[in-house]
Amino acid sequence: MRLLGRCYDKALLTDPKISGVVNTGLTIRSDPTLGISLTVTGFDTDGRLGESKEFLSCVTTTLESNVLPPLPTPGTIEVTYPLTFDPGGVDHHDTSIVDDSVRAAKQGRCAEAVDAAERGLKRTWLAGPLRHSLIEVAGTCACRLKDEPKARHYFSLASPEFEDNIVRACTAVNIKLLE
Repeated sequence: MRLLGRCYDKALLTDPKISGVVNTGLTIRSDPTLGISLTVTGFDTDGRLGESKEFLSCVTTTLESNVLPPLPTPGTIEVTYPLTFDPGGVDHHDTSIVDDSVRAAKQGRCAEAVDAAERGLKRTWLAGPLRHSLIEVAGTCACRLKDEPKARHYFSLASPEFEDNIVRACTAVNIKLLE
C-alpha cells in the first residue's frame, strides 16, 4: 500500500488540499506458482480524492500491476481495504468523536453511536486504531438496530480483532453475517 503514496502525490500536484477516505474492494488470489495478485473490484469513497478519476485509476493500476511472493496454499478472498489520505498527515488532534461514539454505544444509544462513528469516519486524518474502533462501534450498533446492510458494510471494513464482536452483535438479533 506504500506504493499508493505516488498516486496521492500526483493528486496533490493538482489540488494541494485534496483528501479523502478510499475503501478499496479487492480480490486477492494466491497461486503457489504465480504468486499473489490483486484485482480492484470497486471503491467506496468519501471526500474529493474519491472523485478523482486519475487517482482511482492510478490506485487500480498500481495495485493490479504488482505480484507478491506466493503463499504455499492457493485461494481467493474478497476484502475491503480502507485507505486514508490527508496532506497534513495523520494527526489525531481531536479524538472526541471516537469517545462520543463509544460512550453512546456503551449507553445503548446506538443510533447516536452510529451517527458519531460515521461522522468520525469521514475525517481523513483519523486513522489506525481510532478508525478501527469507530468501525467496530458502527458495525455492532448497526446490528443492534437491525440494519443488516449497514452491519454488513462495517463488517467488511472491520479489522480482524473486531470482526467477532460484530458477528456476535448481529447473531444476537438473528442477522447472519457468515454463511
